[in-house]
Amino acid sequence: SPQVEVGGKKYDAKVVVFDPETDIAVLYVKDLSESVKPLAFDLTGKADDPAVVLGYPENGPFDSEPARIRSPRTSW
Repeated sequence: SPQVEVGGKKYDAKVVVFDPETDIAVLYVKDLSESVKPLAFDLTGKADDPAVVLGYPENGPFDSEPARIRSPRTSW
């Protein structure tokens, strides 16, 4: 039952696309306020740039880990 939390309020979400290999999902949230903008991908990253990996690994608690871009990937 995926949800999106914004400003402490939770909204039910529907999975549009999920790729278990890269662990990325695209969610649709019907009742999300139009004042909330979706996240944008930053396409300016280069090899050796610093990064961060955010998520809930294996459905656990939220985790934030430092990372570094090994090499850009332009296709999935």
